[in-house]
Amino acid sequence: MPHSSTRVPETIGEINDYINRTATHLVALFNPPITAGIAKSSTKTLFTGDYRNAMQITIENTGADVLNFCTHFAENTACDPVMSIEVSPGTPQTRSIQELGGEQKRNLNCTNPSAAVDGSCKVTFPLNWKRLGFLEDDLNGWLTFRQRWNEKHTLASNPATANKTNRAERRLVRKEFGIFSEPLLTLMEGNSTLTQTDRNVFNIPAPDRQPTRRGKINNAPDAALSPLEGGEILQRLRHDTDRTRASIHPLADGWKRFWKIVGKGDKVPKNHTECDRIDVGSKALSIFRPGTEHDGKKIYAFYQWVNLTNSANDGPVSPVTLVTISAGTPE
Repeated sequence: MPHSSTRVPETIGEINDYINRTATHLVALFNPPITAGIAKSSTKTLFTGDYRNAMQITIENTGADVLNFCTHFAENTACDPVMSIEVSPGTPQTRSIQELGGEQKRNLNCTNPSAAVDGSCKVTFPLNWKRLGFLEDDLNGWLTFRQRWNEKHTLASNPATANKTNRAERRLVRKEFGIFSEPLLTLMEGNSTLTQTDRNVFNIPAPDRQPTRRGKINNAPDAALSPLEGGEILQRLRHDTDRTRASIHPLADGWKRFWKIVGKGDKVPKNHTECDRIDVGSKALSIFRPGTEHDGKKIYAFYQWVNLTNSANDGPVSPVTLVTISAGTPE
């Protein structure tokens, strides 16, 4: 797996461009908002694309009467009321793509079932930092490094102000930024919403997709989840032939986690297909961060060993593993 030496550049000009372009990308919207009028008894496709991930979008009825939102293979095809999300005026809902019809669908359609009045619908996409799994502290840290770098770089690159002190301070910022960004870049690598644009911006190379000759995986991961302070979860995975330490199945490239955060009154997933979040990773021992805003809620997680070059060799999905999120320090 690439490390900071290949993802975060070393030369002054390259690191200057890298820090500034990545910070700009993080605070940008994934896509501009989409607003569309919907005539009586009609359907309109709001956006198309292969969004096979758990990206969160906000759907909103900005007109009159009830509208139905769903994902569908076909463009401009009416939403099945049983398989869609019903949205009333003034009650925006934030949902994952999966909740709107499943990860194999491709188009987001909006249906106005009323034969009496026209409607209007709106879709708002998340900011990139939220989509990529950053916490607000992570974003603020990244933006602070941009500010520190620009201040030191401006002084150190100007012949009238450059001196040994500010050049050394610029080198220190570069070193500290590499240490700060490495775990966040690793987190992004396993994010199911990562796009080719993200990879280009952050210098994250695409995984090797060359087929490998490996057999079918016949068992599921043994998973253990432990709450840490600050809303973090320690994840430890093991396979059947190595129960003494965290480990990855020898036939797998890594694991896939299907999970859902469940609060009071929320629907508990019966199996992995009812989870609204999917992540992929390669480390047997890792930390993920649902966030302190979910303090006291439970995570329902299902795991699977995966072969990234041949999904037919993926293993079965594990039974559910539960953990309670803690915002404070565990006793």
